[in-house]
Amino acid sequence: LGRFCGHQLPPPLTSSRHVMTVLFVADEGVADNGFFATYQARNATEKTCSPAEFSCRNGECRALESVCDGWHDCPDGTDELNCTGVSYPAFGSVCEPVHVEMCLWLGYNATSFPNIWLAIPDQEGAAEVLQDYQTLMELPCFQHLRLLICSLFVPKCTPDGGVLQPCRAVCLAAELRCKQSLGLLGILWPINCNILPDSNDPVECFQP
Repeated sequence: LGRFCGHQLPPPLTSSRHVMTVLFVADEGVADNGFFATYQARNATEKTCSPAEFSCRNGECRALESVCDGWHDCPDGTDELNCTGVSYPAFGSVCEPVHVEMCLWLGYNATSFPNIWLAIPDQEGAAEVLQDYQTLMELPCFQHLRLLICSLFVPKCTPDGGVLQPCRAVCLAAELRCKQSLGLLGILWPINCNILPDSNDPVECFQP
């Protein structure tokens, strides 16, 4: 649904699913205090949008500021329809070209940092961490292993400025096929696949 940085509060978010994952990343000074969030369950078919809100086709409400802002805030994308003459932020203002050598020529060429899932500030930091995964990435046990590892550390940036984690099914398939090879080297599978999106929808996660 979005990634929000800085001191300002994010806008109210509405999920079309019954589960919403919130990941809070901060330095020690802020993280010690944690964060506070409220949530409310409601029937998505009830059209209760206020005059200051936009009504999505499925009945969900979004702030008027989110209409024609270049992001699909409504699950059905109706907030970005009929937006003729609206200018969006330039591609380079959010996405940046991939320049981590280990992650070039993998089917995507744009990423976005900071990587909030792994608390990596920039591509230089990602390249440094990836040195520890070089042995794993060179194993022939899974065809898309290098793509999987790279999409975790140097995530794919989408045209609307979002980033995609790899899908859980891809990670589990790699774990199943590579566990034995890693065991021979005395190395445990290093990725907790259960934290990745359990979906095959290309809007929610990335797969080969």
